[in-house]
Amino acid sequence: ANLTTRQLAVVGGDRLIKVIDRSIAAVREEAGKDDRPLARLVALMDQGRLSLPDIHSIMLGMVAGFVPTNVLAGSNCLDVILSRTDAREAVDEALGAGDTGKLDRAIMEAMRFKP
Repeated sequence: ANLTTRQLAVVGGDRLIKVIDRSIAAVREEAGKDDRPLARLVALMDQGRLSLPDIHSIMLGMVAGFVPTNVLAGSNCLDVILSRTDAREAVDEALGAGDTGKLDRAIMEAMRFKP
């Protein structure tokens, strides 16, 4: 990669690590029962089972993997809903009824066809 691209990547990575550090501080401030992934990782760090760089690595991996995975899943779901009459009708019916439970089921069913 060229120098500018590398510098931008280094600055971006540094900013993400700072966001993770602020999130760790927020977890520590709450100091209650918290089962979210970052809180569980902080608990492991407090037990000496993980280091701060370990948490940075894990969280950066989660962030980097989250966006493309969810964008692909969302676009596949939309493709099924737009290409299958039965899927589109199920979504339309749920929206018309204002039934979020039914909408969730229609979306999950659409995702089954193209995960």
